[in-house]
Amino acid sequence: DTKDCIDVPYYVERIWKAGFPRWLYQAKDVRTGVLFSAFAYERTNHNSRLFIDQLFAHLSELGMDLSQVVVQTDNGTEFVCNSPDLSKKSAFEKVIDQAQARLVRIPPRACTYQSDVERANGIIEYELLEVERWSTKSELVAKTTAWEYYFNRIRPNSYQQNRTPYQRMKRAGISSKTAEQACFWTVTILDDPKYKNLNFILPQSVNHVCKLDTGLHNSLCSIWPVPLS
Repeated sequence: DTKDCIDVPYYVERIWKAGFPRWLYQAKDVRTGVLFSAFAYERTNHNSRLFIDQLFAHLSELGMDLSQVVVQTDNGTEFVCNSPDLSKKSAFEKVIDQAQARLVRIPPRACTYQSDVERANGIIEYELLEVERWSTKSELVAKTTAWEYYFNRIRPNSYQQNRTPYQRMKRAGISSKTAEQACFWTVTILDDPKYKNLNFILPQSVNHVCKLDTGLHNSLCSIWPVPLS
């Protein structure tokens, strides 16, 4: 799914005055709740292709069989080619086909089909985007990476018997090592060459996200991006 961040208090000022990315791309696994995000300046099919490329590369590194993956999207042109000619595929669709994964398009106006990932849109807004006071784009991607690790690894979900996505992955039969590695996802800016290939040393923290080895004490974020060679 994609979220337009122009309605997020304070963050919208960063968009207009500091050129921060307007769009948030998110993918959420329905069974385990693990979340993967990326920013973009524009909502385009090209950026959707870059996002699914990154996600599939991450899943492949975990040893997952992409032919068993089902990708669900709405019918927006950032994802699919809405042409009467059904043989025409968008760049996003072609990546899914090449991976032998499967794409499922929800029925038109069936918004509830995307409720799980849309709920994640709201959580990242309320817990991060409208809370932090962003100075630089490096800070944006670094703190969002730290928050997302916290979300996947240690944040309990009251709708899932207070289990974290990490715990739900283990209950689904995924090994502890693979579940831990799944949580190590680097948030990028898809259409910015400076921020599209990054690496971070995790775990770290945002000012309202605890470090794993210090309990629930507040600490400033000290995680910064390093371009990959």
